[in-house]
Amino acid sequence: MSIVLDHVSKRFGPHVALDEVSLEVADGELFVLLGGSGSGKSTALRIIAGLTRPDEGRIFLQGGRVDHLPPQKRGVGFVFQNYSLFQHMTVEGNIEFGMRIHGVAQAERVRRREELLNLIGLEGMAASVPGRLSGGQQQRVAVARALAYQPSVLLMDEPFGALDVRTRSQLRKSLKEIQRKLKVTTILVTHDQEEAFELADRIGILDRGHLVEVGPPALLYRRPKTELVARFLGDANLLMGEIRSGNLHVGEAVLSLPSDAPRVKGSMEVKVLIRPEDLEVRPRGASADGKGLGLGKILETLNAGPVLRMRVGVPSLRGIPILSPEPVFGQAEPVLMAHAPPETGDIHVLVPGAAVQLGVRSLHVIPHEGVTLLVCLDGSDLSRQALEFGARVASQMHGRLEIMGVAEKPNEETRAREGLSAAAQAYSTQFPSLKTRFRAGNAGERILEELDRGEHEMVVVGYRGRHGPGRSMGSTVEKLLVLSRVPVLIVPETRRALKKLLICMASGITGRADVIFAGRLAARAGAEATLLHVMQAESPGPPGTAASNAQTAEYLRQLTTDRLARGILTLRLMGVQADMKVRHGQLQAEILDEARSGDCDLIALGALEPPRMKGGYRRAVIDTVLEQAHCPVLIVTAPPGEEA
Repeated sequence: MSIVLDHVSKRFGPHVALDEVSLEVADGELFVLLGGSGSGKSTALRIIAGLTRPDEGRIFLQGGRVDHLPPQKRGVGFVFQNYSLFQHMTVEGNIEFGMRIHGVAQAERVRRREELLNLIGLEGMAASVPGRLSGGQQQRVAVARALAYQPSVLLMDEPFGALDVRTRSQLRKSLKEIQRKLKVTTILVTHDQEEAFELADRIGILDRGHLVEVGPPALLYRRPKTELVARFLGDANLLMGEIRSGNLHVGEAVLSLPSDAPRVKGSMEVKVLIRPEDLEVRPRGASADGKGLGLGKILETLNAGPVLRMRVGVPSLRGIPILSPEPVFGQAEPVLMAHAPPETGDIHVLVPGAAVQLGVRSLHVIPHEGVTLLVCLDGSDLSRQALEFGARVASQMHGRLEIMGVAEKPNEETRAREGLSAAAQAYSTQFPSLKTRFRAGNAGERILEELDRGEHEMVVVGYRGRHGPGRSMGSTVEKLLVLSRVPVLIVPETRRALKKLLICMASGITGRADVIFAGRLAARAGAEATLLHVMQAESPGPPGTAASNAQTAEYLRQLTTDRLARGILTLRLMGVQADMKVRHGQLQAEILDEARSGDCDLIALGALEPPRMKGGYRRAVIDTVLEQAHCPVLIVTAPPGEEA
């Protein structure tokens, strides 16, 4: 193997850039690291090049360990996104620079330079300066410079990111030809999926520092192993289904199992991936080639050149969890995506409003592992209550449980470890895949570090609330409320299993994010939900108006009715039995009173994105509810840029 990473990790402060990444790249392979912003792909490249030192792990190039060597002794060529050419040098000076450093004789330098100029299509331009070249030409020179001294490995960090679409396409073709001809082992980093699919022999998907999957492009697209990759690569319809009696059941539809699907006795819950091009859309009454998924109606079309993109409403899938495309708040019926090529015979009748029937040409089955809950345990009675409730929730949701023992002080370690050991014994039978780990240090920081791994959908912690010696917010809960990227379930006392949720849409305190997440929780747990809105006398009238009291009241009534109706539609779409209530009065008091009188097992509140959460009116509401609630409270943070 030309390149080997062995459990390489890198942190920048509390942020995990790479988390025990292991990778092997074969001789002559063009390997693409693909991921979004902050996934760790550029960090991985810089570690291989020697520009960044790893905190842990080993790096091997051409069979030799190099993590102790400086960049110039690793035999690596590096191409940056911004070219990084020497502006005071000519093209020939830039290409020969590395060879001069390595002491290559003049005759050999000239031979290689001319060979590379011919290879990159810039013959006769050796005397030009970079400032007179186009962006595409400058990047070609950068590639030639990196290859000139014949490195064993070529590393490219988003080399085409600063170029226009047409130039990028041309350079991709040129790079593929050059790499194949020279047979140089190459790792290219990009966030562009089209670029990755066109160039790569294999692709590695990075997410939050984790190497999630590695494989040939077509295999990752058609048969991903994880939901993350299924949703990340291209467009995806991802639905929950069940393997039963040798068939695949999706709602009322019965589909044939693909040959690579797991064979099980009894039943097994799975995720069903149907790519939009594999969803066959025909006018109602026409024959379909694939197995039937149900009847639908075209909601929207977009002519995107080579394909007609459609959004299709499918009422028969109501109550079936659809993971992708994600439901929109207030959506009345399930929606799937479909792509039809222009040569489709019925394309002229595939218009918005058309009644259609859906067939499935091909599908892929991904095992369903359920949500993963992280419970923090310090050996105290409070944390044991949180663990007990968290385990009930995980069991109801058919999810996975992870327990992290934390000791902030040395004299607390024995109790924390004993509590962790007892918890492992108590829950290992119920959760066969149970994971436990111990961390020393500040509990809030250790939990956030664990959440930064991106492996958990919810964190569960105990909190004294009104039972504690004072009303001040605990430091661990404080940190999580401000910094956690996943919902935080705060447990003040032991509680029965989830049967009823109170989801609060109280005068702007919550809205979309918490309704959708709490709705999924209720659907998986088989629980009912009440959607609550609290009207307050001091609420403002319509923006920009000096409304009278009557106008204000009517405006708020219409706003409340619309928000509640959309919320109920969202919950019912998920298959949740839900009702709505409107109360008048002081916000915190009405939320707490409804939770008590309705005998609710959980209160769901929304929050703005974490950096803006600390302080202010919304935070005061959350703090008061946490201090006085008799039941667990779920805090759901809205995604960046979205109102909660």
